[in-house]
Amino acid sequence: MVECGINAVAAAEAAKVRHIVRVSVAGADSFSIIMAHRLVDDAVRRSRMGWTLLRPCGFMQNHVTFNAAQIKSGTFCAAHGSGASSLVDVRDIAECAAGILAKPESDRGRSYNLTGSRAFTDAEQMEIISEAIGRKIEYVDIPDEAARDAMAAGGVPPLVIDWFVSVNAMIKTGYAVGVSEDIMGLIGRAPRTFAAFAKEYAKTWMS
Repeated sequence: MVECGINAVAAAEAAKVRHIVRVSVAGADSFSIIMAHRLVDDAVRRSRMGWTLLRPCGFMQNHVTFNAAQIKSGTFCAAHGSGASSLVDVRDIAECAAGILAKPESDRGRSYNLTGSRAFTDAEQMEIISEAIGRKIEYVDIPDEAARDAMAAGGVPPLVIDWFVSVNAMIKTGYAVGVSEDIMGLIGRAPRTFAAFAKEYAKTWMS
């Protein structure tokens, strides 16, 4: 990911791109797996292009892609404890990026943290999805060791397991609860809510 990201920055610079908007991630300067994003962010900042960094906390749409099968089964397992995340709808991220690219001058050299309007625990997220689909989805908090064992059984390399566990710890210990007003500032409206997202994508989780 780092190599591809840095190569993309170099290619954009060689093509004389005037301004680049990179979707990074919140916490890119702090946490293990997320620090990979920092390396690409640094390449963006070192370039001669104008740049803006968008740093979302996490994607609501992960429940539509990576987590859909679990949710359909009626149980969502994660090692997040009672930690909450201020997830953002990816369409809001896209709208922010499009607005910046249309008129990049005022956002040159700036970084924005993109979040939803509030943070929800995994249990709360599953309650909201349950209401949207009319069927109970249970959140099961699993111990870190169980998460490690499951990833190892699936062939995930030990270093990558460590990275994912570090992200779980970030959520579990409360580092993902922050709420930003940056979406409002960039596009002039509040971010989409998790409840609205769940209603719109309800068919995704219906078996």
